[in-house]
Amino acid sequence: MPGGDSASRTRGRIERRGDALRVRVYAGDDPVTGKRVYRSETVPGTDRAAQRRAEKTLTRLLAEVDKQRAPTSTVTLTYILDEWLRSVELEDTTRRTYVGYIDRTIAPALGSVAADKLSALTLERFYGELRRCRKRCGGRPAIEHRVDGKHDCAASGCVPHVGKPFSASTVRQMHSISGACTAAERWGWISSNPGRVALRPRAKAPEPDPPSPTDAARLLDAAFALDDDWGTLVWLVMTTGMRRVRPAMAQRRPRRGDDRNPPQLHPPPRYRRREGHEDAPDAADRATQTRWLCSATTASGSARGSRTWAVR
Repeated sequence: MPGGDSASRTRGRIERRGDALRVRVYAGDDPVTGKRVYRSETVPGTDRAAQRRAEKTLTRLLAEVDKQRAPTSTVTLTYILDEWLRSVELEDTTRRTYVGYIDRTIAPALGSVAADKLSALTLERFYGELRRCRKRCGGRPAIEHRVDGKHDCAASGCVPHVGKPFSASTVRQMHSISGACTAAERWGWISSNPGRVALRPRAKAPEPDPPSPTDAARLLDAAFALDDDWGTLVWLVMTTGMRRVRPAMAQRRPRRGDDRNPPQLHPPPRYRRREGHEDAPDAADRATQTRWLCSATTASGSARGSRTWAVR
């Protein structure tokens, strides 16, 4: 067998590179590009101790390749993101948001990076840059040109660049695209997902400012004075603490036996109206009924007369 052909079929070898030894192991063919893939590590030194460490490294790398723990692809992050978007199921709005993040921010910065070279440190540095300036200017002075080509900046209205950071929640949404790296790990293209250990920006702690029991009582009284259904809706939102979109999804149905009447807003299924009582909802009936809400409901109960709620 010719020497060159024999060398090409060698699974692994130790090469001297200056003052160090390089261990190189054949890991198979790239399933995407078809090119040969090698794993390599550098061992400092060239003495006998370094030679023994290099031989141990060679044995370990060969074992990892045999157990298929080594990555088998050298594709870029852009390729992985494109394949992930083709295969993942996302809502239309979520997909548009992710594509916007990828096209405007992620691909220009990290798209050309080989997936097996992407690390948690790379992601954390990227997130830090976005939290300082979305254009990743690095604090360098620059001019935001309003027109392309040669022009007079003063006449064109060009202004100095002012760094505008992304919010922590926006960067956290970008981090959710690390699901693409999870898919690449599952497909055998990378050995591990760096996004799994990379730190994301902290989410901003909520700062609620609820009304006082007195203000809540006034609000309920005014709502019921305007309209019975409107008062019911305001009371429902106060009681459950539901998100803003939920009231729009509240159950509506026509009166029984008369489909021609317009639909009415009804109380939630767990509650019914009880006539002749002025009791406020007991806080034990529902965990989300806080003490201030019960106080507000009690304060406004006398103004509403016999209108109150009870658990079915």
